[in-house]
Amino acid sequence: MKRRQALALPLALALPTPASAQARIDGFKFGILRPLGGRVWDFDTEARRIPLRLKRTGFRWGVQFVNPGAADIAWYEEIRAKASGRRADAVTLRTPVRRTTERVIVDDFWFDDGDEPGAYELDLFVDGTLRWSVAFDVVQP
Repeated sequence: MKRRQALALPLALALPTPASAQARIDGFKFGILRPLGGRVWDFDTEARRIPLRLKRTGFRWGVQFVNPGAADIAWYEEIRAKASGRRADAVTLRTPVRRTTERVIVDDFWFDDGDEPGAYELDLFVDGTLRWSVAFDVVQP
């Protein structure tokens, strides 16, 4: 899965601010993305079965959510393997905390060599609070 370089962020970035503590977040979608050009992606199809197609194929999957009030929010995702074995319930990937006032947020993910099919869960945190969770399966194409 997507590998992001860990960033050392000031504690203030990870904590909610009074203006964003009440931010309304909705319109959650999870599934297949389509390229818009460059490094920009748009949501295409909701899906809970994601084919294990590698990054080099151009395939991307991910999430979209809406920040209708364009509030200043800090958000990140965690992905956990839900399959049996050593990796079960361990955080497989945590994205860096990002700040935005965008109204529609689309975040893309990809698969790398060595990623495995199986059951996973993605959690979306906004201002340090779990706001959305989705279970999904990564399957052989």
